[in-house]
This record gives sequence, structure tokens and C-alpha cells, in this order.
Amino acid sequence: MPTIIHKEGQLKGNDARILKIAEKLLSELGDLVVSVESINGWDGPNVRIILKKVSPELIDKVIDAIWAVEEEIGKHGIFIPNIIDLEEFRYTREHSQERSLTELVSWLADKLLSELGDLVISVTSIDRWRGPNVRIVLREISPELVEKVIDAIWAVEEELGEHGIFIPYLVSIDELRNHTKNFRIN
Repeated sequence: MPTIIHKEGQLKGNDARILKIAEKLLSELGDLVVSVESINGWDGPNVRIILKKVSPELIDKVIDAIWAVEEEIGKHGIFIPNIIDLEEFRYTREHSQERSLTELVSWLADKLLSELGDLVISVTSIDRWRGPNVRIVLREISPELVEKVIDAIWAVEEELGEHGIFIPYLVSIDELRNHTKNFRIN
């Protein structure tokens, strides 16, 4: 079984601990382990463990491995596992692409609203092939505002541990009004 360790973004607090969990699980469950990865959970799972199959006995073994690592660290309750089988992971990944982009755009909208306030008119996902995937409508466009938007995007992607998620299309409300006025059917 090939082993791949893929790290995006900076090494953060639990990343080294996730590697310890992976090592423990691989030594105890061997080829049943498909993947161990850190995930961003908002009071939810922060480590996803994908197994070839899931059973109550295997879940107990995973929990025991996590407990052992937490015991070694000297602190319990820092890991909230999401234990799933490979088929569930594939299904979820295939069927959550749109929802996932919508959630990410919502997260970005919250960040932009907190940074720019009423200068933000709307933040929406747009369906484009190999083009922008988020339209950000601002009251006005200026180099300073564009820089602030890019900084906010960077900050959200940094929190997610992955850059290049958002391909923004920035437009002022006036530009958008002029553009849509030209395409109205009377």
C-alpha cells in the first residue's frame, strides 16, 4: 500500500499529533486504514479517518488509538474523529461539491462583511468552467479595496489550509447595473 503524506499550508498545532494517530492506526489496523487527515471542524470533527470498512469493533480500535495518543500528549478530548468507510467518503465527496462551494463562499462572505462592512453588496458563487467561482459585488472598486478583498480571501484560504479555492470576479454595483440593463428583455 503506498503511503502519501500531503501537507497544504503551514504546519499547525495538531498536525504532528495527527501524524502520531496515523502511525498508531497503521501499526494496529494496517491495510484497513485508507487515510488519516486533519479537517477544519467548527465544534465538530477535526480528524477524518477513512477505513476500507467500518464496524463497531474497528471504531473501538480507532478510539483506543486516539486515546493512547492523547494519553501520550497528556491531554484528552483534543481530537473529535469522523470515522467513515471508503464508499461513504467517495459518495460524500461526489455529492457535496456544490454545497461545499456554497459553504465556502458563505464563509468568505462573513469575512468580507467583517472586514469591509457595507462596502460589500453581495458575495455569491457562480458556475463557471475554468473561470471565476465567486462574484463579489462592491459599492465601488479601487486598488485599496481589491487588495483588502485579496487579503480576506487569503486569510480564509489560510484558515482552510488550501490556497486557490476562490477565483474572484470583482465588480462594482454600478458596473453590474449597467451590464444587466443592457441584457434586459422589454
